[in-house]
Amino acid sequence: MKNKRAQKVVGNIVGVLIAVIFVAVSVCFIVILVQVGRNETPTLFGYRFYYVLTDSMTPNISPGDVIIGKAVNKDDAELFTVGTVVTYTAESGPMKGNPITHRIIEGVHYDDDLDDYVVITKGDKQGATADSPIRLSSINAVMIRKSVFMGWIMKVFRSGFGFALIFILPLAVMLICLIVRLITIIKSEKPSSAPDANALPSDGTDEQARRIEELKQQAIEEYLKNHDRDKK
Repeated sequence: MKNKRAQKVVGNIVGVLIAVIFVAVSVCFIVILVQVGRNETPTLFGYRFYYVLTDSMTPNISPGDVIIGKAVNKDDAELFTVGTVVTYTAESGPMKGNPITHRIIEGVHYDDDLDDYVVITKGDKQGATADSPIRLSSINAVMIRKSVFMGWIMKVFRSGFGFALIFILPLAVMLICLIVRLITIIKSEKPSSAPDANALPSDGTDEQARRIEELKQQAIEEYLKNHDRDKK
């Protein structure tokens, strides 16, 4: 009995933990998708997600990949070392105002023309040329890793069917889990009928039969006594 109760408690705890984790992941996922839907750079817990559109970083990063970067500002200059991949907002050219992800080829130094501290970046693609100096204040994130999974999610999200699927599927799974959990609880907590105070244990033994006969005999004798008393 104790083992069953312990197993039930452990099962309930595990179920709650799974539900909490599922809800937390779903909320984070929906937050990212909402930001994407608003054409904002997805940001979560200090990390940013960038969808790569061009082939300037091939073969290391391809169009359609998603890179995860740690959000930074100009005060994080110690992170802007040669070889680091950073994402910055273009200040001029055809990509002005849009994020660009390139690799630093020259570290932090002072630029007299811009009167500011800058770095020099360049794409990994063969034949690429160095970019114009990038102000430290224009750097938004330092790349941590490339996420193939998030890249696939973004591709699905960009299709109409995928957009609906991503929103409906998590809600459907959550609803099914709640229904299954509710059915399990109902089955495990069936109401027990109150025991009859005059009922005898039904164990099918001779002792039970003898006890029944004794009760019948006592009832008859009690009835006869009452009947004789009433006559008198």
